[in-house]
Order: sequence, then C-alpha cells, then structure tokens
Amino acid sequence: MVIHGVLRDEYERIGRMVEIHQAEIAKMPKGVVREKQVQGRVYPYLHFRDSDGKVKDVYIKGGDSAIAEMKDQIAQRKQRENALKQFRREQKEIERILKKR
Repeated sequence: MVIHGVLRDEYERIGRMVEIHQAEIAKMPKGVVREKQVQGRVYPYLHFRDSDGKVKDVYIKGGDSAIAEMKDQIAQRKQRENALKQFRREQKEIERILKKR
C-alpha cells in the first residue's frame, strides 16, 4: 500500500531527526545558570548533575556576554529536548500504526 510506504519513509526520517537532535543536545550545556555569593560578591555558575548524579557548580568565565551565551545555549537545548520528545512520540505512533497492518 502507498500509505504503508509513506509511513515507513516518515518513520525513517524521524529516526534521522532523532539522531541529529541527540548529537546536538550532547554538545550543549545542561543545567541552569545560578548566582552564588562568595565573600560579599556575586558570581555566575552553571549548576548541573554530572553522569554520576552528583550536583556540580562550574564558574562561568567571561562576563555578561558569556552568561548570556550560556543561557541561550541552555534554552536551545531545552527546545531540542522538547522536539526530541515529540519526534519519539510520533515514532511510537507510526510503529503502532504499522504493527496493526
């Protein structure tokens, strides 16, 4: 059937998109930017969990431009993660449809 072929093609396309998004997400920083007060001064830190599950705080060097760039990259990561979730949902839906036939 034509529809079956179209669904298979779409399933493959979504699979490629999932791989692309996963690769891009792996390159981007995760976590949130937080400010810590140390000896009366405020410093920006990237706050995240490492692969062992431990919470890490890494100082963000470079001033306001580096902080803005970091926040932008984190926002892009969240957008890609949401898109990845949507792609996976679509993939499951297509799998369910293809199994019925």
